[in-house]
Amino acid sequence: MDTQTTINVRIETQTKKEMEDILKKIGLSTTSAFNMFAKALIQERRIPFNITIPKYTSYEDYIEAIINEVDGKLDNPDELLDFEEAMKGIE
Repeated sequence: MDTQTTINVRIETQTKKEMEDILKKIGLSTTSAFNMFAKALIQERRIPFNITIPKYTSYEDYIEAIINEVDGKLDNPDELLDFEEAMKGIE
């Protein structure tokens, strides 16, 4: 039988809680989930899910992209200003 070792992982409290809630619903422990991740990593010889560079690096970049997408599609230029103001309140 393989010997086991302990790994300490730092994770945000809310992330840990949400993860444990989901794992509980599907009948897995945190240890089982991390073991599954480690074994998939070894078998696939890569991170077993896609990692991509975020399209937007900040909330402001995201809002700016939306505004640029909408610009030119509104009938009245004042609508864009109203839209920009409305978007600033969303966080």
